[in-house]
Amino acid sequence: EEEQSMLCSSLARRRLLAIAGRRRRLLLPTRRSMNSGPSDGVTVGRVMSLRRSFTNDDVVDFARLSGDCNPVHVDDAAAAESVFGRRIVHGIFTASMFSAVFAREFPHAIYLSQDLKFTKPVFLGDAIDAVVRIDSIKTLGASKGKLAGQRIVTCSTTCTKVDTDEVVIDGKANVLIR
Repeated sequence: EEEQSMLCSSLARRRLLAIAGRRRRLLLPTRRSMNSGPSDGVTVGRVMSLRRSFTNDDVVDFARLSGDCNPVHVDDAAAAESVFGRRIVHGIFTASMFSAVFAREFPHAIYLSQDLKFTKPVFLGDAIDAVVRIDSIKTLGASKGKLAGQRIVTCSTTCTKVDTDEVVIDGKANVLIR
């Protein structure tokens, strides 16, 4: 079991590195976003986004890694009988795009919370835009000790289908940015 876990971990790491190599512009932080402080781009109203689609391999890998093997995600026949009529991407997998936006734009950000509302299904092959908008920034005071001077940034988070503009996920996130 430990050997299988190490193998899965190694395979997942190689897959992520391969994906990062193909999507370098989308997933890796830019030199500008590595800054911290007043010129780091953390301003109310700033909008950041990421676009991707989900393949069969992506969904199967996520099911294996997360343990969520619900047939609506991994079984064509069972999904065909579902309310959706075909397989759908895991909602939380789609929502993970927000984390990718934060990691790209603010590499040292710490996710504090995320509220999500799943409004429409995402099907294999759908192109999805994840959009994050900074709504407010609260700078922590001296009474917060090691956290003093860091900021809690509240953002609107939305995923939409590129071809129809349908909102598939709507929510709010709080991240800690130094």
